[in-house]
Amino acid sequence: MTAMLCLEASAGRQDRAHFSHRNARLNGFAHVSVEQIAISNANGTAMLDVSSGPVFASILRNKGERDDLGVNALIDQFCRARRPPTT
Repeated sequence: MTAMLCLEASAGRQDRAHFSHRNARLNGFAHVSVEQIAISNANGTAMLDVSSGPVFASILRNKGERDDLGVNALIDQFCRARRPPTT
């Protein structure tokens, strides 16, 4: 089975990463890993609009309630660190 990685970027909502992990296990998805991390193609910060609830969080809207995110890793670095060894 293919491994799946769930990235939960919202730093102020760490319970979401826990909930995602728990939900995957309850549904028998043992191949799902959850990481509390924000990744991007550039270092910096981003505003995550959570005014419509956690399921509809977006960096494109700005309707009110928000989380300010610091980028924890760059995409290339993140992928390189998790690349399976070549045989």
